[in-house]
Amino acid sequence: MLLFNRKSFIKTDRLRTLKKGIGDKRTENQDRSLFGEASQISRRELSKKLKTDEVYNLSRESGLNLNPDERSRIEKELIPKSYGESISKSEFKSNIDKLTKEKLGIEDVRAKEKLKREIEFLKKLGKD
Repeated sequence: MLLFNRKSFIKTDRLRTLKKGIGDKRTENQDRSLFGEASQISRRELSKKLKTDEVYNLSRESGLNLNPDERSRIEKELIPKSYGESISKSEFKSNIDKLTKEKLGIEDVRAKEKLKREIEFLKKLGKD
């Protein structure tokens, strides 16, 4: 003799996990993009996002160990102040393309590999 109905137990267990956020696809598939739904981002917001732990984890996935200072250096090299206060997705992508073209002219293998990893990191960061 069963003390509880199996179907009702499964439903209540699933509700508990959804309330906790475990197994919920909405929390697992969050947009890790720099821009999110927006077409542009302010420079201040960009620098704040680059210093977060989530961006650090993205850099680790790309094979880089970038501390916040190195990430801000990349920001300054990639997006100079001449772009103004906000950066659009198209400007971001065009600068990644410029880095890719610059990579072709580099002779040093180590520098080329580091630039390749930075480009991969930036592509993951600005993905759609």
